[in-house]
Amino acid sequence: MQGFESSDRVDRTATAEDVIRYTKPITTATAKAVAAGNSCRQEDIISASNTGRKVHTRTSSIILALVYVQMVLHKVESFRSFSSLPVS
Repeated sequence: MQGFESSDRVDRTATAEDVIRYTKPITTATAKAVAAGNSCRQEDIISASNTGRKVHTRTSSIILALVYVQMVLHKVESFRSFSSLPVS
């Protein structure tokens, strides 16, 4: 979790397609959790929780990278609009 709260530069970029691509593992992890809840077996519950943790970590990384890209693009647009102002 410390990596997500860090203000360090993100080494990866992401696109909206990356977010869409990661919706399938989220759906799979959800289905696994429902199945584990229905079976009430400890092994299933542990496996579902591990899968959910992994999917959450990957998805958080993708979203963090996507936010970083948007912040960079916003800064570039802000710079462009600032640099196009007339100098008095």
